[in-house]
Amino acid sequence: MTDGVQGFLGELGLLQYYDMFVIKGFDSEDDLCYIDSKDLDAMYITDPDHRKQILCSASDFRPSEQYKVLDWLKQNGLEHYFQSFVEGDYTSLDEIEKLNLPDEEVYDELEITLPGHKRRLERAVNRLRKRHRPLLPAKTEVPVAFGRWGKPACLEDAKFDFLILDATVISTNNPAKFHTFEFMIDSGSDVVTVREEVLKTLDLELLGQIHSKGVHGSKKTNLYKATLRIGTQEMEIEVMGETYDSLGSRVVRHFRHYLDGSRHVWLKGNYRDPGTNIREASSDLKALPPPDTSSNNSFSPISIAAVTETSSDRNTLFPPDTSSNISFLPISRAPVTVTSSECLRKPTPLPAKTVSIDSDHSKLEICNSDVTLLSKQDTIEITGEDNPS
Repeated sequence: MTDGVQGFLGELGLLQYYDMFVIKGFDSEDDLCYIDSKDLDAMYITDPDHRKQILCSASDFRPSEQYKVLDWLKQNGLEHYFQSFVEGDYTSLDEIEKLNLPDEEVYDELEITLPGHKRRLERAVNRLRKRHRPLLPAKTEVPVAFGRWGKPACLEDAKFDFLILDATVISTNNPAKFHTFEFMIDSGSDVVTVREEVLKTLDLELLGQIHSKGVHGSKKTNLYKATLRIGTQEMEIEVMGETYDSLGSRVVRHFRHYLDGSRHVWLKGNYRDPGTNIREASSDLKALPPPDTSSNNSFSPISIAAVTETSSDRNTLFPPDTSSNISFLPISRAPVTVTSSECLRKPTPLPAKTVSIDSDHSKLEICNSDVTLLSKQDTIEITGEDNPS
């Protein structure tokens, strides 16, 4: 089905490449989603502006509903009836799913006369219904926010899409200072990161210095306190500077999530980090610009059917996992959380005191100075001079 390819290039004003697309085998809408620079080389497309246009549009392209119908018919050996489906206005899988078969009038409309093909269509429609049927009875709820697949501005040259979400970081020192970021979702990290050049403009509250450890080594960096606004929800977060904007697992796990090939729906969750306060957005911040949820994909406008087992009105909260989280309260500072599963650095030869922590992490002596987390044991060392309150 080359009409989709022709339409794709026509919208870009690049129909001159249509024949080459077909000659080189990129003649299906499904091929367009995966085109990369090497494919353009194979089609002798060398103009830099044209290459950029094609690659940017291809990364956001999604096959049309008619193409999905054709692909579904091919999977079931019924592709020769495609034109009959189009003429009968059965141009989406949602419409086909509603067919109540067997029905001789439908068979006549689709010009299906062979008994075997009628039976084949019945089985295919039944499988389609089962695939789309939710595992549990659907419960309607209002989403918190909508994310999407795409490439954030700081990683626009990446080959593959990331999950991204628009969210706003608000200064706790001065709520008039805020910035809306296009965050990449980084479940492999436990912190929120923002670009250094933007971080400097937000007047965030400094919590102290930490050792940040990643796959490429460790570094000493500042840790800040801020408020994060995701859709209708606000939560306190800890932020550090980086070369990219990202939301880590400590934010993500506070919500429930629905994902498909084009969107990421954020729903209210039932997990509560003991050091995080999550709440409805306060009324005095209503004037802040909401996250931009515009994209090429159409979302449900108000509500969606939740397909996860946990409902948002459930009162029982799961106990937080404190096996790798130790919170400490330095004097004259706001709470800071240090999270790690391995040694960060060797203790410096300064006056030190050893603090014992009960196995349930419920008792921890209040001290000031930097923290050295040696391991996931019941003893840590806090180095620096004593400064009793």
